[in-house]
Amino acid sequence: MLKKLITITFHLFIFPFIILAQHNGGQEGIMGISSFQGSIIGHVIDYTTHSGVAFSTISVYTLRDSSLIDGSIADEHGYFQIKVKGGAYSLKIESIGYSDLSISPIRVSPKENTVDAGDLLLQALPVNLEEVEVRGERSRMTIGLDKKVFEVGKDLSSIGGTGEDILSNIPSITLDVDGNISLRGSQNVKILIDGKPSSLTGINSNDVLLSIPASAIARVEIITNPSAKYQAEGMVGIINIILKKDRKKGLNGLLSLSAGWPHDHNAAINLNYGRGKWNFFTNYSGKYRDIPGIARHHREVSFTDTSYIQDQFTDFNRYGFSHFLTLGSEYNINPRNSINASLVFNSRQPDHDVITNYYDYNQFAALSSYRNRTLIDTGKNKSIDLNLYYLKKFAAKDRQLSANMRFSKGLNYSNSGILEKSFLPDLITPDGQKDITQKSADYALQQSYDIQIDYEHPIGENGKFSAGLRSSYDHIDKTYETSNFNDSSKQWEVLSSVSNHFIFNEYVHAAYAMYGDKKKAWSYQFGLRAEQTVLSTHLLETNEINDRTYLNLFPSAHVNFEISKGNQLQLSYSRRIWRPNMHMLNPFHSYADPLNLWSGNPNLNPEFTHSFELGFLKYGHWGSVNSSIYYRHSSDVIQFFRTIHASGVSESRPVNMSSSDNFGLELIANLNPFTWWRLQGSFNYFRSIVDAGNIGSQYASDDYSWTSRLSNTFYFWNKTMLQIMVNYRAPIESVQGMRNAMYFIDIALKKDIMNKNGSISFRVADAMNSRKYDFNVVEGA
Repeated sequence: MLKKLITITFHLFIFPFIILAQHNGGQEGIMGISSFQGSIIGHVIDYTTHSGVAFSTISVYTLRDSSLIDGSIADEHGYFQIKVKGGAYSLKIESIGYSDLSISPIRVSPKENTVDAGDLLLQALPVNLEEVEVRGERSRMTIGLDKKVFEVGKDLSSIGGTGEDILSNIPSITLDVDGNISLRGSQNVKILIDGKPSSLTGINSNDVLLSIPASAIARVEIITNPSAKYQAEGMVGIINIILKKDRKKGLNGLLSLSAGWPHDHNAAINLNYGRGKWNFFTNYSGKYRDIPGIARHHREVSFTDTSYIQDQFTDFNRYGFSHFLTLGSEYNINPRNSINASLVFNSRQPDHDVITNYYDYNQFAALSSYRNRTLIDTGKNKSIDLNLYYLKKFAAKDRQLSANMRFSKGLNYSNSGILEKSFLPDLITPDGQKDITQKSADYALQQSYDIQIDYEHPIGENGKFSAGLRSSYDHIDKTYETSNFNDSSKQWEVLSSVSNHFIFNEYVHAAYAMYGDKKKAWSYQFGLRAEQTVLSTHLLETNEINDRTYLNLFPSAHVNFEISKGNQLQLSYSRRIWRPNMHMLNPFHSYADPLNLWSGNPNLNPEFTHSFELGFLKYGHWGSVNSSIYYRHSSDVIQFFRTIHASGVSESRPVNMSSSDNFGLELIANLNPFTWWRLQGSFNYFRSIVDAGNIGSQYASDDYSWTSRLSNTFYFWNKTMLQIMVNYRAPIESVQGMRNAMYFIDIALKKDIMNKNGSISFRVADAMNSRKYDFNVVEGA
């Protein structure tokens, strides 16, 4: 017990750096990736003591007909490894003096051929005690040929939270104050929901994480070098958020309630009903949340004939209700044909109150004016996704045809009222200028669809050929209008300089082909994808039309070599594209802060990247270590560039910079030092070189930076878990300045009750109140 307390204290008050060591002893279990051969590993432990249950019996059954195909005996520490062919299985764990435990489904596939069943907890069986079902805990991370899969069910730090809480605690991913998502230090990442684009990410992609409750997310896939089967969008890869779709027989469900301060209240329910050939599932979450914050800007402006200083202090609060609903059903027509239909509905009320104080100083640092600006914004975001999926399996093993159709529609609108008052330097007396009264209306409608067909055909013993077609269409119609109130005429007058009507249409048609095979210790997969983009934008006020059409090829390659059992090398390459979205192309100004404007660039070109990665993977009963060295070269790099005008107004707009080169080293570890302690950490060290010589010779950067994350989970007596999670982000330089270092700590405690049919949890996010974003920017003139 003393050892546990010392370990917890050390990780709570001293920032832990990740030190990874090689382990050669013990039982290790991972096989080379192939279409037919894989492994299932796990650890059988006592539910109460968390010690290994020696010599337990593990039986493997096929999921299709429940026939017994293999079995194994755990070693003296409770670890086991079973070699199986690719497929779907269930496990049954038995030991004298314990209740039997069944786990399903366990899926062994070409991309995830080593599945870690995780800690399998057996409940001691005292006399006259009725049998209690205890579900196993799956591993948090599974490594595939082209992706990493993170199970999120055991992440205590996300209890009662949103997708933002989930992603902020996953290795390689960081989020900034505006909710922008970065992968390995870059924001050029594609967000998918269940493997497809969604209206949740269409109009305001930064809001997607706030739209999805954590309780609705099953897992997150990180795909840094996607194969040709995936869309080519996303410079550094794809983040695929998989929603929960239970497939259990009978009626079962989960109810969760949470409350937090500042106001963060959530009620969620998951229901599933399976009978015969049918399965129905639904998930609903209702949430109310306040997100208060402060922002401080200090600006020093120096022109040839004038100079001044401005301080800006902003207090804001984002708040409102949100509702998230999924409905779905699956129907197994026969053993070879099945169909799946689902609906995802989201409704948010993103209200926003902002109070900003401006302090202007002359060249002698004397206060010359003071202004107060109040903005009250009320909004409504709604979206709906409809999906239909069909799967046809042929008589030949692993030969199949699938088709997916999706329709998505989203509506965002907001209305803002603005009042600005000016005062003399005494901060109290009005300076005699008229108050500025404004209003703005923002309306955006999005509609999209995509159709995809995929075919897989086995060749020889381990080979497989895959091909597919995809067609998608996105339409966004956005209207933005800002008006001033004229005290003389008592009329509202539209500000034409910051009001517009913008229409965005984009078609993307794609075809791909891939072939993969396994020869002894070698596994490989090569593919080629072709995508044609047809883009059209129309600014109605000026009748400015911008049409573009381009066709590009995107090759991909993945090679895996099994050095020995539990040791693998992985080499991959892919070419990627980042297409400018509607916000980047729309030239309108955001007028919430008239001194800090954001605008688009209708002449923006897409960015292209060549991405290379070499990885080493080591597995064992002690855990796993995954290390990667990566390099990316990008052309026509898209970054926001800030310019300050003589009037003192700062404007940010995306521009194409010449090129960038990114080098990095990433380490991800999942370790089990003791049965009562699980350690998970990641470390990403990278160098970023950006050449912006096309803008100006002074705009270039060559920076080294790093991010790290460490999660400690402690298992106490009496069914209690404690999780301490530490994040650190080192300073990072851009072509116009520096983002300073930041760290934060999350602490969560969970206790199971009612024979694990319920639980009570407590979470403190940002325990040190240190999650603050600090930027120093040198603006262009």
